[in-house]
Amino acid sequence: MQKSAIKGLFVQLMVALCVLLNGCGIKLIGYKGIKNVYSRTMSTAQELVTTSNDKIDKDMNAFIKALDAHDKGALRKCFSSYVQKNDKELDQEIDELFAAYPGPTDSWKWSMDSTQSYSSASDEAREYVTHTAILKSHGKNYYIYIEYTEGEYAGKDRYGICCVDFTTPEVQAAYCDGRFELTSYGGEYSWKGQDRYKLHVTVDHKDTYVTRRIDNQERIYVESEMTYAADDFVEFIKKNHSLDDLRTRFGRENSIQKILQKVYYKVSDGEDLYVRIFIDGNEGNEITGIDLVNEDNYVKTLYVKPE
Repeated sequence: MQKSAIKGLFVQLMVALCVLLNGCGIKLIGYKGIKNVYSRTMSTAQELVTTSNDKIDKDMNAFIKALDAHDKGALRKCFSSYVQKNDKELDQEIDELFAAYPGPTDSWKWSMDSTQSYSSASDEAREYVTHTAILKSHGKNYYIYIEYTEGEYAGKDRYGICCVDFTTPEVQAAYCDGRFELTSYGGEYSWKGQDRYKLHVTVDHKDTYVTRRIDNQERIYVESEMTYAADDFVEFIKKNHSLDDLRTRFGRENSIQKILQKVYYKVSDGEDLYVRIFIDGNEGNEITGIDLVNEDNYVKTLYVKPE
């Protein structure tokens, strides 16, 4: 209901502005009055958003605490009433989750990707937040995508955590790199024909490979014998835009994203820093630009090929 309140506040703000911005409103109230109305409305909206985020954080902390303790009863209670009543395989799914996640959780954080959404279908009508939580345990990143219902309009009692999708770093890396032959994971695309409001656990993957979180995604990572500075790549690319020649000079990339035509090399400029090199596959694997990135973020642009 908090998101509904926020929407209501913004509607009130727009109406107030429309009234105030006509000639009579300006004369009677003036610019200072408009600013006061706007400031009070925005302040109240911000308080509601903060309260909402605090509630999600609190429930997620309870989820992780139960996960670390492998406490099935406590973990069950973290889900919405709808999931507890309707997911007939919840106990089995929790057992699979406990088997897949060793714990304890050394640290956790939300990823940068999140959305606030509204579903208008008659049997799905709800307002909800989506988040991906990254749990670090024993040096590995585990991923939990959650849907948290804040407004329920279909009478299904889905308030709170109503959908959890757990994946290992190996599953995430295969999926993010487009190596779909390595795992059956398809995220919500594979939930068609079943109730999405449950605990989904996917751990299957083929082969053995190392993974690292690079540029806001888990990726398959190949160690290299030599590590170079970012400037070494920039100076090379200024004179030569061939990916094949770059590989001859610096060796194979540490990570590749074939679908989006990007390759990554670990650089010696700092801890967990990488160059992200853009490729134009239509021009014979020609390099078009290079950025510096870390685990989660774009850091800066190092070079863009002139037009």
